[in-house]
Amino acid sequence: MLKNALLNQRYAAFLLAVLAFAASLVGGLFHSGWLLIPTALAGALVLLGVHDMRQRKHSILRNYPVIGHLRFLMESIRPEIR
Repeated sequence: MLKNALLNQRYAAFLLAVLAFAASLVGGLFHSGWLLIPTALAGALVLLGVHDMRQRKHSILRNYPVIGHLRFLMESIRPEIR
């Protein structure tokens, strides 16, 4: 069941972050140094996604990890856009 849930389209941003983190870790084995920044950014997104999936307060963040934060960003800048 978890496998089917993770292949759902709403988890695409989280899965891309996981893949980017894995790729940058593997790439870091061969080219150390300059891949530390992408590894840290992708790792932060993976941790954010795991936190979003485990929390129980916001169903938007639980159902759309990582990308769900864009909704709250748009809500915060809505008055300036008007």
